[in-house]
Amino acid sequence: MIQIIPVVLIAPAFMRGDMEFGVITQSAAAFAMLVGAFSFIVAQFNSISNFATVVARISSLLEAIEDARSAADTHIERSEVEGVFAYEGLTLTSPTGELLLKDLSVRVPPGTRVIVTGKDDAAGIALFRATVGLGTPGSGRVVTPPRQLVRFLGQRTYSGPGTLRQILAPPKPSAETTDAQLLALLKSVGLARDLTPSDLDSEQDWSALLSPREQQLLALASALAAAPSYIVLEKADAIFGHELLAEILNLLAERRIACLNFAEPGAPRSAYDAVLEYGADGSWSWIDRRE
Repeated sequence: MIQIIPVVLIAPAFMRGDMEFGVITQSAAAFAMLVGAFSFIVAQFNSISNFATVVARISSLLEAIEDARSAADTHIERSEVEGVFAYEGLTLTSPTGELLLKDLSVRVPPGTRVIVTGKDDAAGIALFRATVGLGTPGSGRVVTPPRQLVRFLGQRTYSGPGTLRQILAPPKPSAETTDAQLLALLKSVGLARDLTPSDLDSEQDWSALLSPREQQLLALASALAAAPSYIVLEKADAIFGHELLAEILNLLAERRIACLNFAEPGAPRSAYDAVLEYGADGSWSWIDRRE
């Protein structure tokens, strides 16, 4: 019905002979273009709102990280050395000054699967934060490979709108990744879902479509696509369950990717090559289970 508005407005002038019939058709066409331009925002409202939500969440995350770094009185040094993942003389305390970990000095060999656990979960949380680079009171040094060779998977991940190809494609691929390789990667982490190559370019809101565990698996697939040397996991046993986690650890071993899982207290250790255990008094021990 809206298309007749220009006709109704111009018809009296046409009836008086003030304009030709062609002016009516031109006015109708111009009006249709104007309506289309104004309706663009309405038609794209969902996409625009999703984009705004993603930007707001990223902004909040960056602010939270910056606040955490500035709030903590930390003297922990960080350096990047290819092929090296180590803690050197690392001492961590709580915000109130309580000793959590004392003089941790450990080097994680390439390809090693390590479980980080202990009775005092506060020490594990502090060590994970120090490893990731969040502000943590303490001193010492954390050495990791260059940023592109290490991936961190927290206890919660967010999968925003986009395509699977956008999520899985590494930032700087060394070689072109084929559709078959991407589908095989999804299948290897249990996310095949009878996908076809065309599904890789389907735009979806994955946070609504996937369960929290499936979002974690998608984040893991994205990390594997980047072919890192080390992957750091937080509470992976609680997220994936022991059976699925054992399969994931085997997958990492096949790809020769070292892994540190900051696990729940009392988590099974049989699937790991080494154990980094911390005590309630700040003590720690390194157990190489391959010896």
